[in-house]
Amino acid sequence: MWVIGGSIAAVVVVLIGVVLVNSGGDSSGSSDASGTSSQSSGVDKPASSSHKPTPPLLVGTPGNYQTIATYLKSNNIPEALVHRNEPGAPVVTMPMPPGWVDAGPQTPAFAYESIVYNGPSAGAYRPSATALISRLGPNADAQKILDFAPGELNNLPGFTATDPGTPGTVDGHKSFQIAGSWNSNGVTKLITQNTVVIQDGTGLYVMQINIDGVADQAEIIKQITEAIDRDTKIASG
Repeated sequence: MWVIGGSIAAVVVVLIGVVLVNSGGDSSGSSDASGTSSQSSGVDKPASSSHKPTPPLLVGTPGNYQTIATYLKSNNIPEALVHRNEPGAPVVTMPMPPGWVDAGPQTPAFAYESIVYNGPSAGAYRPSATALISRLGPNADAQKILDFAPGELNNLPGFTATDPGTPGTVDGHKSFQIAGSWNSNGVTKLITQNTVVIQDGTGLYVMQINIDGVADQAEIIKQITEAIDRDTKIASG
């Protein structure tokens, strides 16, 4: 089963249940927005993070573009899900700005971490940010992972890009971010996906952070996207 590059629908469906579970939660105890980690990554990183939009190179036809999942499958590259506190795996700490809370037991089983928004103007549909991390086999190519990253969102029904493709870094690790809107059973949803490749000396890992909301939550989505891009920390396990 290839989870990375084929998880959007599952993330959205599973997290619908988080809305009711966490709607009464107290967001006042959220941690500092920086989400800093006391661990050092031990990985050489660029001094700064920059994002410059560039059109993605899509392979295939609309609705059937090649994705990370199809790349892994066609090249027989094994994928193993990574969860928090797994020995030897990278330690990722997402920021927790005011109004955001950990999804706790409602985090999807396949996810590394999931947070939901319970702050002002949340409405009936709670925005969420869900991180998935997989360890890939030795024949995986980090650049190929980034090359095929835009395919998944472009395959969504009615997808219209607001950010067609942004290469950059997350805590010094190469990334590719794409964002837009799509039609989810007649409802216009907003989606941002950041794909990050992590090479820490123990192997190649790929992380995807999927940020989900509805059309009138654009400012909330924008703020958490910027916080995650700026403040996510990646340390060695």
